[in-house]
Amino acid sequence: MSSPAIAFDDQRSGRLYDLAIGGLMYMSTLYFASNAVLLAVLALIAFSAPRRKSKGNLMLVWVFVLLACVNIVLHLGVFDLSRHGSSPAVVLFGLTAMLAPGLRVLAFKVFVVLTCGEIAIGAYEYAMGQVALTETQAAMADQELAAESLLLYGNRVFGLSSNSSIFAEKIFLSLLLLVAVPGMFKRRTLPLLFIATGLFFSFSRTAIISSLLFVVLLATAGRLNWRNVALGVGGIAVIGAVIGVNIDTVVLQFTRGRNELSHSELARLYFWQKALELLVEDPLFGNGSLTFRVDDFVTGIPQHVHNSLLMLFTKHGLLIPLPLVAYILLNLRLTNWRVVVAMLSFSLTQYFVFWNLSVPDIVFFYFLGRQLPACKPRDATPVGAPAISLVGATS
Repeated sequence: MSSPAIAFDDQRSGRLYDLAIGGLMYMSTLYFASNAVLLAVLALIAFSAPRRKSKGNLMLVWVFVLLACVNIVLHLGVFDLSRHGSSPAVVLFGLTAMLAPGLRVLAFKVFVVLTCGEIAIGAYEYAMGQVALTETQAAMADQELAAESLLLYGNRVFGLSSNSSIFAEKIFLSLLLLVAVPGMFKRRTLPLLFIATGLFFSFSRTAIISSLLFVVLLATAGRLNWRNVALGVGGIAVIGAVIGVNIDTVVLQFTRGRNELSHSELARLYFWQKALELLVEDPLFGNGSLTFRVDDFVTGIPQHVHNSLLMLFTKHGLLIPLPLVAYILLNLRLTNWRVVVAMLSFSLTQYFVFWNLSVPDIVFFYFLGRQLPACKPRDATPVGAPAISLVGATS
């Protein structure tokens, strides 16, 4: 039986730690705060969370960390530090994998509630016809405060984040946590409505597509009976019909009004090509950096490659990340694989997991390291399974 790292006088003390952890996780994502706040989160988890017996395969993450640090040191001087930002922060991967499973539900509940509050602020911004609350916040993403576009992409709001992508990232994480963490809320309808609204106002194509993928994967979590099959098929038919009737508008919005690949998609293809070229130069050990940038072929501004999985392999090659990949595969369960797949899909076109230390990393390693009961045969709603699904499974 697990015991707290410290002895609380009462449950109130434990709740205070959880409130602080959830609040700091959320605060780290705000435009006026720093991601370094997450170091305090790890410290609080280490101090207050129940001590759990570490899985033997956690050593795989530390092997990756050791190899990555050695790789960085050996490559020092080979690349321009101003462009690659090499640092030993990769150590935080190991600490996150070790500590994140100790988080309790209340901490995530705080994060989701605060994100829903930010979605309300985003709705206000959208109604006022501006992308952010202040000129300073809008300037962080090189945008004007006023939003005057016929495209949803041109009107996507920031909430309290430094850009719309980070805002959408929090909304996507809130969806995963709300659905996949048992006992998060007794009534989920209202927060789900907030999340759907937030996806619309932030209009991140990556978040929308990954959310839809997650919802589709949830359809495999329920009991297979005629009622649920009918609900699933009916829901898909309605969504398909709505998209079919409005297909021109949908295509127009997702291609930024061009009905063809825009600079956003072409730039991503260019970034991925350059990253793959770097990987081909040294497929075993990569370029040894923690982060790196590729010049945008139109603006000339250095950009990340909008694919954190590709960045991982470009930085450290195909050999060094193998222990990390093995850790992920060994910890896939019937209770977490949908979340893991959805998070990795988000990472294919945006920065997300494996990005120094971020809230996505904490959530990712929480689901991988948590000892949740496995699904039982013919059991539609095992403990730890997704709390809802398109086909009627409930917690």
